[in-house]
Amino acid sequence: MAALFPRGRVMVCASMAIAALLNACGDAPTPPVSIGRLDRAISAMADSSASLPDDMTAAADAWLYITRGITPGSLPHPTRDSLLRAGRDSRAFAVFAPDVERLLPPLREAEATLGLIDSLPARIYGMVSPYSQSVAMVDTVVIVALNHYLGSDYEGYASFPDHLRRLKSAERLPLDVGEAWIRACHPFPDSVAAPTLLQLMAYEGTVLACLADQLHIADGEQLMGWTPEEWSEAVAHEKEAWHRIVARELLFSDDEVVALRMIDPAPASVDVSPDAPGRLGRFIGLKIIRASGRDPASILASGAYLDRTIAAPYARAQAD
Repeated sequence: MAALFPRGRVMVCASMAIAALLNACGDAPTPPVSIGRLDRAISAMADSSASLPDDMTAAADAWLYITRGITPGSLPHPTRDSLLRAGRDSRAFAVFAPDVERLLPPLREAEATLGLIDSLPARIYGMVSPYSQSVAMVDTVVIVALNHYLGSDYEGYASFPDHLRRLKSAERLPLDVGEAWIRACHPFPDSVAAPTLLQLMAYEGTVLACLADQLHIADGEQLMGWTPEEWSEAVAHEKEAWHRIVARELLFSDDEVVALRMIDPAPASVDVSPDAPGRLGRFIGLKIIRASGRDPASILASGAYLDRTIAAPYARAQAD
């Protein structure tokens, strides 16, 4: 059989993801969600006499919990501020904070897009982070690592593979935050000890469908984080990809390694073809959810993605 995805036309997507209780916003304009700048507030604490502004308390508590495991609100303010200054003097902050100020575009567009998610908490803060995770949450406080959004050609990303580097732009910020919030609201249940590939693909597809519906974007390359060519190739070879998954008895496999190769960021989905875009399982999952004709938010809230019958309409369509 000829290669499903011709070599040289595959680069991939990597993104992170959430939410069923989020309701469509309708046609009325929605106010933007402000991204507070914790990084700037910490930079402004020039010496030991300077203290953090009161409106940054929640952000600081969340950041110290993420980085040091300190219970929010448990420190006196002078101790908290001393720890924040120590973080400001770290190598990561010294390297990336100036580049964030120099290269990060204005966040007005991202804030306006985040406003479309009507259940997203208003407490979103930007920070300079030494970690690989671009979005982190503590309760309803969202911390966004702004140094992850400086543009794919930023020299600090030179060691990243193409399928990750391409996502390092400010345009991806609201998608990453939205997806992370949806996942946090509706995580895949721990009670399912050995999930099948079908269950995981359906969950991923439901998250993506909810994200697209909330942000009013099409199911396409922007949602997946692919190039237009990759999306077109995936659509063109969708039926063959599905048949390979079924023929190789992967659909009901509970092999975690197989699931990771189909869903996690990678250069290719090798279980389908060495030339198939990475995270192809998310693409198939999205198609399964759309083919069901059901509201993605209700699927996510009810856990219906765990029922194998969710894929029946899609399977019938691919059999034609």
